[in-house]
Amino acid sequence: MHYNRTCYDSSSGNYTLAPGKGIQLIEPLWGMLRDPFDKWCRAKALHAEGFPEPTGQSKSHILPQGFAPYTYSLTDDVSTQQPASGGDLESPVWRTHGIPPWHSAPHLPSNHHQQHKEQQPLVLQAPKNIHLDLGSSYFGIWGQDGAAASGQWFYDTYHARGQPFDRFIAVEVETLDDKTAYEQVPRDLVGVYNLMNIPLSMDAGGKLNAIEMIKRVVDKDDFFVF
Repeated sequence: MHYNRTCYDSSSGNYTLAPGKGIQLIEPLWGMLRDPFDKWCRAKALHAEGFPEPTGQSKSHILPQGFAPYTYSLTDDVSTQQPASGGDLESPVWRTHGIPPWHSAPHLPSNHHQQHKEQQPLVLQAPKNIHLDLGSSYFGIWGQDGAAASGQWFYDTYHARGQPFDRFIAVEVETLDDKTAYEQVPRDLVGVYNLMNIPLSMDAGGKLNAIEMIKRVVDKDDFFVF
């Protein structure tokens, strides 16, 4: 994917081209495939040097980086690259951590209609990092297996890559103890972590419809981990 840099002119309400270009590799379809290292593959399970043998559900197949590798330049002239850029776009240095500038720039919310623009001051917002875990159990343990704690794994993995979550929604059908649940939540997620200890549904028009909730919570420019 190729990007051009644009700047927002608040006086005219328009975006105009500015120096700067970006390139991002298209992320492959990966996470929806069965993990070949999972023990449930039995005799067909793969083994590789450097990969730990999973004791529970393997997570080796999940592509943890928030965004596919990217590079960018702050000028249109690749011969005068600035140190803050990703290097020469003709022979780029690919970045695999953090958030590309075209995803972190403030933007108009998708629900900011033209009529609101005329009646209210313009407010730009940065994209959010949102995680929704259906069938979350407790944050730090699943059953008696701490290695299968999905909440803790997603938290550790994305924080290590410079993408802390702005909203963390955990949905679990089985009744959990609130005190136990929040004792396992790290300090910086208190107020961000939202435990919904009720089942969601796919009932059309229902207030607990999972798809409709996602539409309400996640904006089109947000980074969404599901």
